[in-house]
Amino acid sequence: MTTGNASPLRAWANRKNNTAPSLSTQGGKQAHERKQAHEQGTLPLLIFAALVVFCLWCLANPEKGPSAFAKPVNSQTVENQAVENQAVEKQAARNQAATGHAAVGAVRNQAMTNQQMAPPPVVTHPLAVAKQPKAANATTTSLPATAPIQVYSLTEVAHATLQHYFFQQQNEKSTSHKEPKAATNWQTFPQRFVAPDLLKQTGGVFVTFSHNGQSRACWGTVFPEHADLITATVEATLGALTQEYRYPPIRASEVETLQVQVTVVRAVEAIRNIREQNPFRDGLMVRAGGKSGVILPGEATDAHTQLIQACLKAGIGPSDTYQLYRIIADVYR
Repeated sequence: MTTGNASPLRAWANRKNNTAPSLSTQGGKQAHERKQAHEQGTLPLLIFAALVVFCLWCLANPEKGPSAFAKPVNSQTVENQAVENQAVEKQAARNQAATGHAAVGAVRNQAMTNQQMAPPPVVTHPLAVAKQPKAANATTTSLPATAPIQVYSLTEVAHATLQHYFFQQQNEKSTSHKEPKAATNWQTFPQRFVAPDLLKQTGGVFVTFSHNGQSRACWGTVFPEHADLITATVEATLGALTQEYRYPPIRASEVETLQVQVTVVRAVEAIRNIREQNPFRDGLMVRAGGKSGVILPGEATDAHTQLIQACLKAGIGPSDTYQLYRIIADVYR
């Protein structure tokens, strides 16, 4: 009896204490393994099912989804924050712009210091005098036909040539008998000028006419082609009036509004590159075969632009081999 009653009591004790059944038998061991496998496979399924149910609930109730757990934000707070952010962005933009302008100014000043870049040298003749203002009712026809012309600077020579050119045109239209050919008149015209000996030197000359800072005509030569600067200025002025093809011809109504610049070439020297080129002080000539282009001092803001403009003016392509020449000149205004 003791042996028969011991087994049920032991089984009851095992169930009471939640202990695993005895593994002494093969069947009990297999049952325990099946229970562990069942518990291990059920827990992930329960977690997955809970997640699926939660996702479905969020889709069905978007207003009560995950956003419902976030802290509510006051609309006024959001608006104030947006205004504050815009103010900060505007102030940052102003600071950045100010910093950029300051940096550009610093770079420009440093470049001017390093390269000793200065405005184009404007040379005024020591004997030059201030031109007297012209009367309002005066016209170009008041210029005497054969009287000597007293001048003290090359700009006055260019002005007088400009006025005489249109004065002659008006006379040809108003008289039935035309004057002798213009070529004959212009050959003797430079002799009418009474000028200091300094203007009787020789050199290359360019005459530039402009209006409100915009070029209207420019003509001249790099190397001396005439006996003196007066004759060279007269010929360059006539070339700007009659041979300039890049701009519309100058009209008589523009004579009193044009500004004149005379550039006198003092020397031309070959250079290997444009590293030391100062476009505010020196001109540049580019030559390739029979083609050449000239940029005068002050016509470009940097050496690279000066080179490009000279090549374009001469029609020199990127694949052409060219030579560079620095033009040392004085500018009269």
